[in-house]
Amino acid sequence: MQNPISTLILTFFILNATLTFAQELPVYKDSPVIVDNDDHRDVYLEEYLMAMGSLGEIDFRGIITTYSPHEYPIFVEGREKVL
Repeated sequence: MQNPISTLILTFFILNATLTFAQELPVYKDSPVIVDNDDHRDVYLEEYLMAMGSLGEIDFRGIITTYSPHEYPIFVEGREKVL
């Protein structure tokens, strides 16, 4: 059986080390953007990114749809309507 205090201390150490060594990635207007979203109905992310791309604010390249196989066609059809 694990000691809860040891687990807490180890978790704190790992979290602290991760935050200490994390670096911010550079972001540029010409960095390609590809979004992966399952459902087109939950947020207006795709519409927002397409608008930003048309304004030249980002280099919007595409949308990837990931979902379970039995509902995948429904989400692809919905995403085509958004486009």
